[in-house]
Amino acid sequence: EVMQLLGLKESALRHMMCERRIPYYRQGKRAWFNRKEIEAWQLRNRVATNEEIDSAAATHCALHKIGITI
Repeated sequence: EVMQLLGLKESALRHMMCERRIPYYRQGKRAWFNRKEIEAWQLRNRVATNEEIDSAAATHCALHKIGITI
């Protein structure tokens, strides 16, 4: 089910588990995943829009009174 949710092959998922790059639970040889934790993990690396980046830059410049010269 996790492989389908993430669009991964079993080998890729196992590799991520070995590298501890994905949250999971283990008891003996069995592994379990918590859907909410996997969904939160998927959302952790959000990419900002150009508008958000421009707004953050303008705010930073205003707060730090940086003059921009061309």
